[in-house]
Amino acid sequence: MVRNNQVAQAWKRGESAQSGRMSTDGLSVMSYGLRVGYTTPEGRKVALAYRGKHMRSMTTSHHVGLVMAVADETRNPMKDDE
Repeated sequence: MVRNNQVAQAWKRGESAQSGRMSTDGLSVMSYGLRVGYTTPEGRKVALAYRGKHMRSMTTSHHVGLVMAVADETRNPMKDDE
């Protein structure tokens, strides 16, 4: 069985993976259907910081932390223009 940290690593490599409610197609990474990370046209991995005042749930916050750990940059999800 794939673990959540392995989903984050697969996203970083551009591969698909799924573990329970966290998944990636290699371009976007999702937590309970919410996009918490994406890949720019240049190939940079961007985490969307659904934490603090933007927090959705404890589990999504945990998923975001895993995504942030492998991302090239982190952006505020409310100001992101993607």
